[in-house]
Amino acid sequence: MLDKRAAHAPQPVGDRLRGRAGRLRDLVDTHERTRITLRETA
Repeated sequence: MLDKRAAHAPQPVGDRLRGRAGRLRDLVDTHERTRITLRETA
């Protein structure tokens, strides 16, 4: 979503949006690798 907005924004703003999108994707990847899920016990 941020990448789409960045494509239509002026360059300095678009660059910041693309950078932020990359950092958010990195956070999601880290979370997916390191998350701990609780298992339901019945």
